[in-house]
Amino acid sequence: MKALNLLAAVLLIVGGLNWGLVAIGEFDLVAAIFGLDFGETNAATRVVYGLVGLSAVYAIGVLVVGRGALEVRKVQTMSILVVAALGIAAVASTASASSRKQGTIVETAVASGQFTTLAKLLTTAGLVKTLQRPGPYTVFAPTDAAFKRVPTKTLNALMKDKAKLKSVLLYHVVAGKVTSARVVNLTSAKTASGKSVRIRVAGANVFVNDAKVTKPDVMASNGVIHVINRVLIPPA
Repeated sequence: MKALNLLAAVLLIVGGLNWGLVAIGEFDLVAAIFGLDFGETNAATRVVYGLVGLSAVYAIGVLVVGRGALEVRKVQTMSILVVAALGIAAVASTASASSRKQGTIVETAVASGQFTTLAKLLTTAGLVKTLQRPGPYTVFAPTDAAFKRVPTKTLNALMKDKAKLKSVLLYHVVAGKVTSARVVNLTSAKTASGKSVRIRVAGANVFVNDAKVTKPDVMASNGVIHVINRVLIPPA
């Protein structure tokens, strides 16, 4: 019983800290631990969130029934059953989501909402149809925040030079489905532009040239996306 009470207390503290961070800075600690973006969930995070909520119910139950051993055991038994139900529901939800038809690389990027600039540039360069083909392709995709690091003058110049824009965008594309398990074993990769990018692993981080992979293995029907925090500029 003491161990369960301690676990409930720890979960309440974690939950309070996490929700405080969400309220103050829109930073979800639990999602970050599982390598997800703010607002995203998977089976594991849903179980954690469920356990945090359940710990509050458990704590209230213990306070209400007092110290009666029989009643506390009933609360504990009910808690265990609810935890099991949460786990089953989370796994079922994930299985259902994975069974849905995946979109193409372009559709997946557009649906995420963080690649509006990339989608716009792909349209301008006439590469949307290319990345909707069966492939498979691997795309190192810069977020909107990554494009904000590029000087406006440089970006405007690219928009006016379709051939150069196409070359820059293809520098982010590698033929084949190269998942993170393969990426970490590479030192370079030849891109669809004909030029190669450098790949470097530093601890738990993977870098493509100077860009950091912030989220690997976003799966699409015709390949995989690795989210990066900088735009890759091909060598002259």
